[in-house]
Amino acid sequence: MTETTPTRIRVLSWNIRYDAWTPSRREAVHALLAAQAPDVVCLQEIPSDDPARARDIAEHLGLAARIAPAPNGLHTAVLVPPGWEEVAWDVKYASALWHGAGALTVRAPSWPVPLTVVSAHLVPHDVDAAVGEARLLIGRVQRQGCPGILVGDINHAPWMGPEPDWSRVPAHNRSARTVLDPARPEELVADRRVGLVLRRGGLVDAAELHHARTGDDAVLEATGHYGRLRVDQVHLYRLEGALLGYERLPLTLDSAGDPVESDHHPIVVDLDLGRVADTAVHAWH
Repeated sequence: MTETTPTRIRVLSWNIRYDAWTPSRREAVHALLAAQAPDVVCLQEIPSDDPARARDIAEHLGLAARIAPAPNGLHTAVLVPPGWEEVAWDVKYASALWHGAGALTVRAPSWPVPLTVVSAHLVPHDVDAAVGEARLLIGRVQRQGCPGILVGDINHAPWMGPEPDWSRVPAHNRSARTVLDPARPEELVADRRVGLVLRRGGLVDAAELHHARTGDDAVLEATGHYGRLRVDQVHLYRLEGALLGYERLPLTLDSAGDPVESDHHPIVVDLDLGRVADTAVHAWH
């Protein structure tokens, strides 16, 4: 875990793919995570027939796991150090979301204010439904009145980023992630409404903010190996001043060019909570 200052934390998010948890794959996932030394890990696609997968990862990293139930059986999880104080664990609307969600509010003794963390996984096949889920999750991030972070597999295009080569995107992803305009049926353009909803709800895309500061185009690259969009995202609430860095991590490819650990790139942000400008706990209205 991060040791530089008592208010600095590293948050990693990863859709670890629900399929077979072979010994070699487990070892590769453990190695990648341990090399990053994260303080907080947000996971997506924890299968209901193997919820111990999240606890296995947590144990390997010396963290404790909170798993949010998903109606479709692919859960999300938030992993944090066991010594942090749990202020709230909110799964009030988990059953209303395709993949569920849990909002974990925690605090360490050195922090000026608690932090809310949501591991999100929006519905993949319906952008209209994903817009509704995004609106709901904005409230879960802000409900405790603290700074917060919404991270995970958003499954749809961010507000900012390059258009992919849609000819290389699987057909089911093209149908779910592009604008449907009967006047221009052959035109393929990313549907960015989910990104707009999050932006309008007061959240800031960490990759977009980091890009504006540094000009580093690499942070806008696709995180979905096959879907070729930056679907894995970090959205900050009252944390813009705390952002120190953002990174999209590489995957190991096998001889056929397929990723070993997962079909999603992990993403990492570094935050310094000592740099949060607004440390008040706001009443929820």
